[in-house]
Amino acid sequence: MSTLRLLMKGDWPDLEQSCAWVLSSSAGAVLSRGEGPPASWPAAASCEVILTADQLLLLRARLPAGRRGRTPAALGYSVEEFLLEEPERYRFLAGALQTDGFTPVLAVAKQRMQRIGQALAQVGRRARWITAESLVAPVFDGQWTLVLEAERGFLMQGPARGFAFDTDEAAAVPVELDLALQQSPGRDVRVYLGPEVRVDAAAWEARLGAKFLPGGSWDPLLVPRGAAPDLAAGEFAGTSSLGRAAPRWLAAGAVVLGIWALAVLGHWGWLSYRSMSLAGAQRAVALAAFPQAPPGPDVLVTAQSQLDQLRRSRGLMGESDLLPLLAEVLDALGRGPQLRRLDYGAGRLELSLSGQGPPPGLEARLRLRGLRAVVRSAAQGGAAEFVLVVLRTRAR
Repeated sequence: MSTLRLLMKGDWPDLEQSCAWVLSSSAGAVLSRGEGPPASWPAAASCEVILTADQLLLLRARLPAGRRGRTPAALGYSVEEFLLEEPERYRFLAGALQTDGFTPVLAVAKQRMQRIGQALAQVGRRARWITAESLVAPVFDGQWTLVLEAERGFLMQGPARGFAFDTDEAAAVPVELDLALQQSPGRDVRVYLGPEVRVDAAAWEARLGAKFLPGGSWDPLLVPRGAAPDLAAGEFAGTSSLGRAAPRWLAAGAVVLGIWALAVLGHWGWLSYRSMSLAGAQRAVALAAFPQAPPGPDVLVTAQSQLDQLRRSRGLMGESDLLPLLAEVLDALGRGPQLRRLDYGAGRLELSLSGQGPPPGLEARLRLRGLRAVVRSAAQGGAAEFVLVVLRTRAR
């Protein structure tokens, strides 16, 4: 049985129609490979998708014990401060509990997964397995794994732990790697390089104080599948042998579903009661703190507005203030980058800037100010431009 494996960048298929692909036999032998739009892909019995590392967030959290700590709502709440959008817009997968008490949590945008499924269905394909290149990269005990390609790269600091970054100049030390090694110096880093990418390991070692070990060439289309998690599981999954055998389990499944539905309805009823109780307690606290606030359903809004006024009078940011947030970000940016465009809404500030790229250590400086920031490259023609997205975190 032949398998077609596709390497999908984040702009496929809306901005970029072409995909690199490999066709392999059931024994894993490469039959052919190429790159092109869906019309040029060869026929195959099954289809697999490898996403570039920038489409997946690798997070860590301390989760409550038991199954409830791994529900989508619990996972979303545990990593909410690291997300650029509401948790409801992500699909979460939790890994195994680590010895330090943290659990890896993978987050991928639901809209992205749905768009991939729709685009593949339009050309008569369906992915049976979807993962990210960062999840199939080799990880060794006591070592970090660095993958560098012409325009992007990622660093794995352990199983399902790391981050992706953009790189315009493969020979230059990525700022994100520099910051990571400042926080954890003296690391052994195994380096895998994409086609036509070269690194001066001696120069990097002298500058960063780490040991860079050769890992060989990087080709995610040929990396063994191994135990990489399937991001297509659940609502995004393709047809499986279990689905074809479903009639044999229909009766038992109906009984289990009925029991589960009763349990869920009971749990929802309890949550509804608790929600009303907590809402009443919130209104009571708000009225006690702000007696001048009118009673009723709008008391929390009025109390929040008055709380913002008190915070502003003491030089602190209010819940919906733009200017204090913008002042902190511009102070961290310094005089180098020039502001070209600004968008703000729902606590999310997005700046388009031009210049020589983001100042080194920008994200770390903003993090010290209680702000979560993500930098994205957005080169336009010959101009160096980047986008900075900033969110307030829950705790400062």
